[in-house]
Amino acid sequence: DIGEIVDFASLRKENKSDVLAFPIEEGGSYPSFALNPEAGDGETDVRERGRLKFSADSLDFFSHDGGAGISASNRIRGVVLHDILASVVVPQDLDEAVERSLSCGEVTSEEAEEVRRLLSERIAEGVDRGWFPDSARVLNETSLVDVDGSIYRPDRVIIDGDKVIVIDYKFGEHRRSYERQLAKYADMWKRMGYENVSSVLWYVHTGEYVVL
Repeated sequence: DIGEIVDFASLRKENKSDVLAFPIEEGGSYPSFALNPEAGDGETDVRERGRLKFSADSLDFFSHDGGAGISASNRIRGVVLHDILASVVVPQDLDEAVERSLSCGEVTSEEAEEVRRLLSERIAEGVDRGWFPDSARVLNETSLVDVDGSIYRPDRVIIDGDKVIVIDYKFGEHRRSYERQLAKYADMWKRMGYENVSSVLWYVHTGEYVVL
């Protein structure tokens, strides 16, 4: 720690231009690192260049009239629904997960009922497929560390004896990159000694799913 805590009450004086809000300590210095160092400076790791970037993703978060929330933004809707499902181990957990999202202000009362209805239907479909068992071990959002130190977090893993089902929730359009990602998760479980491993991409909005 350097210096003394400022007593802001003592600074409330009118016409005192010589009063410093934060006393300056002499004799010390702090290192400064450019957020966008120049390429070819000979000192900066290439991975550190360009860390400060302009983002044009606002359309993913707001409607054309400036509205926000899950009704206005598909991106936010996907994030909120994903977080709710991450809290559901068995179907009975859904109501509490939706209420938690409501109390946090992530959804309105009307949106909460819509979300509850949609996810109730999808979970019921998942029960029929064996994705929400009562007795198997379920790991939601549990980190896996690969041999190279990389960390991965499959959305849902069901372990029943020597059988493993890896499920990843998706809320947007179909992408081949999702399949490669899921194949990586399944491969990690196989390398941990589980031979009977299956994996599922679950597009929750539409109810579609792809078994890999």
